[in-house]
This record gives sequence, structure tokens and C-alpha cells, in this order.
Amino acid sequence: MESITIDHESTYGSTADWSSAILRPWQMASTREQDCRHRGSSASFSRQLRTWIPFLCLLLLSTVASKAEDETPSWLPPPDTNATRITRIEIPNNGSNTHRYRIRNAGLQESVIFRSRRAASRLHNDFAASIAVVASTAGVRPGLIILLPQSIDPRTGKPLETIIRGDTLRDVDVAKTLVVKATKQAIDAQLRSLRAELHQVDINPQGAIVIGLAVLLDAIPGENFIEIGAVEYGPVLSPDEDMIALAANAFRSTTTTTHAPRNYLPLDISLDSIQLNHEPAILRMAPDHGESLEVLHQLGLNTVWVPDVRQAERARDLYDAGFAVLATPPHPEFEPGDFSKLLQALPPLDQLCPNASGWYLGTRVSREDLTHLLAWSREVRSGDRKFQRPQLADLTEAEGAAAREIDLIGIGRHVVGRSESFGEFRNLLFRRRRSGGQLAFPWTWIQIEPSSTQQTWRSAMKLEQAYVEPEQIQHQVYAAISAGCKGIGFWKTAPLQPDNLRDQETAIAIELACLEIELLEPFLARGRLDGHLSLQLASEKAASEPGLGRKRPSGIQSALGSRNISTSAGTVDAPSGSDAAVFTADRAMLILPMIWDESSQIVPGPMYERSIELTVAATETASAYQISTTGIRYIPSDVRAGGLHVKISDFDRCAAILVSSDQELFRRLEARVHGMAERAATQSTKLANLKYVRVL
Repeated sequence: MESITIDHESTYGSTADWSSAILRPWQMASTREQDCRHRGSSASFSRQLRTWIPFLCLLLLSTVASKAEDETPSWLPPPDTNATRITRIEIPNNGSNTHRYRIRNAGLQESVIFRSRRAASRLHNDFAASIAVVASTAGVRPGLIILLPQSIDPRTGKPLETIIRGDTLRDVDVAKTLVVKATKQAIDAQLRSLRAELHQVDINPQGAIVIGLAVLLDAIPGENFIEIGAVEYGPVLSPDEDMIALAANAFRSTTTTTHAPRNYLPLDISLDSIQLNHEPAILRMAPDHGESLEVLHQLGLNTVWVPDVRQAERARDLYDAGFAVLATPPHPEFEPGDFSKLLQALPPLDQLCPNASGWYLGTRVSREDLTHLLAWSREVRSGDRKFQRPQLADLTEAEGAAAREIDLIGIGRHVVGRSESFGEFRNLLFRRRRSGGQLAFPWTWIQIEPSSTQQTWRSAMKLEQAYVEPEQIQHQVYAAISAGCKGIGFWKTAPLQPDNLRDQETAIAIELACLEIELLEPFLARGRLDGHLSLQLASEKAASEPGLGRKRPSGIQSALGSRNISTSAGTVDAPSGSDAAVFTADRAMLILPMIWDESSQIVPGPMYERSIELTVAATETASAYQISTTGIRYIPSDVRAGGLHVKISDFDRCAAILVSSDQELFRRLEARVHGMAERAATQSTKLANLKYVRVL
């Protein structure tokens, strides 16, 4: 039995190669017959020739059919994703018809599979294939695409497909021939892996057929290339006509579903930021409770969580309005008490909720529920194979273990009305971010209403419900940003009513916080939190001035303008004093000084300081500006031994200082401020009036 050698461009093979191989034994048989008859009469030869004519005609017809199939593309590249774009490069004067592809990845490594339809064959242990490749990255592997007609894929409802993998490419930019063999060991190993992936032990391999070839690789950040050349494939044992039709339908289904439209706002994770619609972003989200689209836009949100996945029409309206939609997927059915045994898989999620940008899997998930969460997450990924949208979940603990499966981990807790201060809340977020294996993009819920426990006991005692003050909302946001969070969610259990005065205050507080995040987003989204510097407040400086009985500070302390060179949010439960978070961004340093106290989570108190001072490392050409949603102000340069000394007068709770040598950056920032200053000033005035009327 001969292997079929396939030309680079053909689908089933070069007819010149395999037809001559088939014809050769016929010619040898004819020659032996003639030799045995010692070259018989011409009449006998004519009879033999007439006998062979039908076979030659059949051979010619099969050759024509193969040539018709050769006109179809040899390799089907995977569909483009939000992170990966694949284009075919035409090679001039390509006599060998090698296929070359450019693979551009925007920063999120993901697996891609090139597929090639080939002559269907029964699966047997002598089957093998080889593919000549040249790639600019290692890790490329060949594969045999296997169709299991006796098993149904619970994720698609179609016959199950799998891929047997072969050699791994080790050398880059060097032509190599990779081999994959359907040995008994390889087949058994792939079936075990498939049973584990689907949590099904009853996968039936009977009647399995090989329907094509695959080239598998990981698209890594940057630009890479791959060339796919000569292929050998066989020996082919043709199945019956029904199996051949089934193989053709499998590839036809792949072709028709590959380019399905993506009707959602892309939410991706790159190496240095969360990407929303291909732009670095800080998530600003809230649960949906039926508020009007105008209200949600006015709040300044960019993401909305729709708790009920069946609300497809609401999700579509939010998507059409420009929001990224988070949806909670349905639960698969597991064996009671054993989340490793799946009873009913999820349906294809691209059809169930096509407008979702990501999946939200739970709030305040405890360590006891972690096993369920991870099993659910795996099934969601299996059901969302086409789009592979990111997953989010909020955990009370064990965030490091969850981060292996969940893309964006929520951390934190509600502290309003409790003994835990906002400073302790910030340090808690910072420690959990570090203990979770340096979570790259943590996020947290901000409390904008009393907790359910507080509401329950106050109702039982017939007391007026407590109220989360606007200052408390904004201080929680400052704490989350100071801890390095890349997403802010405003937690609520009921809609914000436009005619309710308290809800108006809450809505304005959210809007003002989102305006500040939007202003600083270019620096926060991609910025790296380097640490925290201690501040020297005017009140503390006056108390520490040298005098009778006071010790003069050291030279380095005088140069830095503080008794503490720096503070660490990761080593203590609460800040030792007011401090400043320092972010390093592209061509700039963002400094966020904040005042911490021990009682604002219960009753907000005054946090005004006549002035604050700090010293940061900066170049001699760097300038410092204080920026806010209503203006941008130059800070006079004061270069000292420790760096650039910064002093801010009339400081209230929080400020933002940008240090950079790029003057064009400040001009662009000034334009952003002018675009939101009027709205910010108007809403700040309105909030002050509402609160003044309420507390009178």
C-alpha cells in the first residue's frame, strides 16, 4: 500500500505521483502475463488491451476529479480574533506553491489552528503524515484531524472532532519536516485527554476517520511568520460514501462558522492593560437594574453587568448604546457533590448571548465554593470556544488559585459603617493583590448603599436606613486606585431613581468619580504602581519644627521633606500616615497623594490641609502640574538633593500630580480637562446644594 504524496497546492494530491504508483503494479502484472505466454498472438494482446481499457478510463476520471479538487484552498487559516490577525502573503513566482502567513498579535497570547481538508481515510495505526514548515517561532506542531461519528460533541451538537498532535518544532527560521503518526499510544492518549476535557467516559471511537491535517501554534505578542510546504499523507483507506459526506460536512461547517460576526464590544487582556474596544481602559461598571441608557451614560460607566443571561434584548440595547456587557452564563449540570463529573454540558454560548463582552461568574465567592467556580469556568470556556471571552469573578479569598482560570479577579470588601478604615481597606487590597501572585488586573466593588446586614437590622428595629455619603463613595474609589486596581464596580441592588434626592447625590458622586478616572485613564490603564511615598502635612510640619527640647531631623530627612522616606502598604494593616501612590506611565509619573483617617468610613470628617509636601525622583527638565477635572495648574519647580520637591496648597482629601518632560503631553491633557470642566463644575455645585438641603 502506497502513501499519497500531496503537492503544496493540492487538496487530495498530485495525480502524477499517485496515479503512476497505482498504474505500475498493473503494468508489471501485464508484463508477467505476457512473459508467461511467451508473447502470444496479437489477437490475445488485443483482448488484454480491451480488458484494461475500462480500468484506464476509471483512472482517468479519478485523475480529473482530483484536479478539480486541487483548485480549492489547501489551508484554512483560523478566524481573526480581537488580539490576533492572520493574513496570507503572496509569494511571487511560487512554483512550489508554499503557503506563507503573517500572524500579528496585539499582546494576548492565544492558540491558533490552520486546517486543511484531505482525502477521508479510516483511522488505522499505520496512518502518518508529514508537513514541511518554516516558522519564526518555536512550538509549531502538526496534527491529524479525527472525526468520531459515533460520539456527539455536547458543545456543538455535531459529531465530535479531535486532533492527534505530532512533533514539536524546536528550531526557528529553519525548514523542518514535522511528522505525526496515528499510533495506538497516540490515539489512546488523545481519547483520554478528550474524555477528561468533556468529562465524559462514554466516548465511542468506533468508525473514526481522518478528515484532514492541522498545524497548531501559539500566536505570541508581536509579528510572526509561518510557511507551510510539502505534505505527505497516508496510507488512505477510503471509508464508505456516508463517512466521506460526513467529513465534507465537517469542513463545510467550519468554513461557514469561521467568519461569524462579533456583535459585542471587544474586552481583552494585553500584557500591560485591560483593552476595551482595542483601547487601554479602566473598567467602570455597575449591575443593571433597568435604568435608562441616558442615565447609565451620564454616570460615566463603560461596562454594565446583566445578571440574567436570558435578557438578550436588554444586552443588545446596551451593546448598541456603546457599553461592554457582562453576562452571567448558565450553570452546567454536574454530578451531585462531584464537580469533576459533568452530566450536561453548556450549549454554544455564542448563540445564547451574542452581545456579551465577558462572563461574570459570581460575587463574594468563598474558598469553599472555589471548586465549583473553577469547574464552571472550564465549562464556560468550552462552551465559548468561538470567541473565548474573558471571565470575571469576585472572591473573598483564594484569589491566587482562582486566577489560574479566571481572567479578572475582584477583591475587597464592604467597609462603610464598620470599624475598618478606608486606609485599612486600601492596604487590604494591596496585600491581596500581592498575595494572589501579583494579580495583574484586580478590580473591586465600591459600596454605594448600606450592606444587606445593615439594612436588615435597621429595618427590624424600625430605624431610618443609613446612607452612604458621596465623600465615602469617592474615598473608596481613591483607595482602590491607590492599591493598583484596574477596574471599579459600583455595587447596588436596586435602580437609581432620578426623582429620589438621595439617589441623585449617589449618581453625581459616581459621575464625578468616573470623570476623574477618565481624566487619568491614559496613565492608570497602562501605568505601573511603583509604591507609596509618605506625605508631610502642614500641621505635622509645624509640630516637628526644631525648637527647645526638639531633635533636629537628619540631612536626608530634611532633603525629602518628611520623617519617613517611604511607606509600604503591603506590610502593615493600616497606613502609618497620609501617603501618595506613585504610578510610572509612558513618559510620565503620576502621583496621587491622599489623606487617611480612622473614622470617615462611619462619618466623613474634614480632610483639609493648608499644604502638603513630598519629594519625587525626576529629571532636571521635568515639570510638575496639579490636574483635576476642572483645571490644570503648574507647580513651580523646586529641585533639591532628593529630586523634585512638590508642594500643594489648600489640599482636600486627594489630588493628582503629573511629572513629565513632555510638554506636548500637558497640552493634550489640558484639552481633555477643558472638555469635561464645565460638566464637572456643574455637578460638583449641584451635589453641594443637594447635601446642604439634606443636612439642614
